[in-house]
Amino acid sequence: MTPTTGIAVSTDALSHCHPRSGCTTPDTAVARAPQCSSTPASASPTRPRRTRWTAAAAAAAHVPATTPRAIASPPPEATSTVSTSALEAAASAARSASTAVRHSRRRTTGHPRHITRPSWRWTPTRAPDVPRPADGAAPTAAVRGRTGSGATDPRRGGPAVPDQYFDLGDLPLASGHVLPGARLAYQTAGTLNDSRSNAVLLPHMYSGTADFMHAFIGEGRPLDPRRYFFVLPAQLGSGTSSSPSTTPPPYDRGAFPPVAISDDVRAQHRLLTDHLGISRLAMVSGWSMGGQQTLEWAVRYPDLVERAVPFAATLRNPDHCTVFCQLHTDALRSDPAWNGGFYERASDVHVGLRRHAQAFALMGASSHMYRQEAWRELGFTSRDGFVQGFLQAYFLPMDPNDLLCQAHKWATSDVSADHGGDLDAAAARITARVTDVAFTGDLFFPPEDVRADAERIPGARYEEIGSVWGHFTMFNLREADTAQIDAVYAEALAS
Repeated sequence: MTPTTGIAVSTDALSHCHPRSGCTTPDTAVARAPQCSSTPASASPTRPRRTRWTAAAAAAAHVPATTPRAIASPPPEATSTVSTSALEAAASAARSASTAVRHSRRRTTGHPRHITRPSWRWTPTRAPDVPRPADGAAPTAAVRGRTGSGATDPRRGGPAVPDQYFDLGDLPLASGHVLPGARLAYQTAGTLNDSRSNAVLLPHMYSGTADFMHAFIGEGRPLDPRRYFFVLPAQLGSGTSSSPSTTPPPYDRGAFPPVAISDDVRAQHRLLTDHLGISRLAMVSGWSMGGQQTLEWAVRYPDLVERAVPFAATLRNPDHCTVFCQLHTDALRSDPAWNGGFYERASDVHVGLRRHAQAFALMGASSHMYRQEAWRELGFTSRDGFVQGFLQAYFLPMDPNDLLCQAHKWATSDVSADHGGDLDAAAARITARVTDVAFTGDLFFPPEDVRADAERIPGARYEEIGSVWGHFTMFNLREADTAQIDAVYAEALAS
């Protein structure tokens, strides 16, 4: 296969910060996350994995000795439609939460504002490469960048949460393929009540794992583990559930079958009903691809979903967003080491991963973020330092085939696929109380697209959260963003 070049990227961006960028940390610094010698008793044997970074861990490496200067508030058009009372209530609850709990939960799950003075030091780098499963070996469900039960994960500042696994057997896929020996990784938080009526499902976004969704859970917050039982499933293709990087031949790497959002949702449904004994969900909520899964849940299993709160997602992936998916997947495949997806080590495809990160640097945040130089709030001293130290650092440890698997699901997401392409007919199936949430300046799922969906869904309520961070608002990079997100959850759960 002849690689395509796709996009042009400067050699400075591919190898190091620009000489005028002010970034003094080369991308060749080496460190690795702690590894635990034991495997949780509840987990099957796993092979070593590359460390999965969060936005917080990526930002931590470039924190300057001085406090970043204040940044102007968002432009007038970037205002939230969330009610003032709900916002004040959420902010008050967040302030009253234990400082220790907040910092241990948020420090390393996408909250760089909490780590301007980190209590731990961790220098970002590409993590060690991982051997592939041997021919004929059982599929693995490795724990990406985490340690065993009770060990400390530097990305979260507290005890690591071990994955649990549900065997799906031979899983029929929407594409007509069958994925043999499929497994679904998941995590839980809180306690399921006697009536099994307090379950909340939180699917994650593109490039994420179940770990990330803990960022929205906390005592004293709307998603309180003392009140709700949270199930955090990992996507197929995430590197923890069955994925190109964890599946043995002949379905490994570039030969992994195409997967759809509906496949994730059907697998999650089996986890809940067959394994956990849950037949009703108090809420389903997620961001981006997690929001696509949320909407698929509301359409596919209307009797099971009481509330649905998708953030930054639409019933059908917008055409311009599909074009972007083609761009960032072409960027991955443009690496000379791509080899049709049959590279030996993910780090061999680092040029493609850097180009992929560059695409997200363009589309992930709004133009207002760059205009205001809001990246300084994260401790970066230059735009190029932000791109390298935040986005490249985030994506470089990931497996390109896993990202491509997820990107295919993102690009082809459509709740009407089983309804003849009729979005109105699909939306009419929804009986859940839906809060459809957009982010001001989101270039992937613009507010006007989300609002149009809300008008199509029976009884849906539209909310818009204002932030210069656009689609990246859900990374909780500002306290105000977190307060608005919590306010949405408080209002939705009160209905």
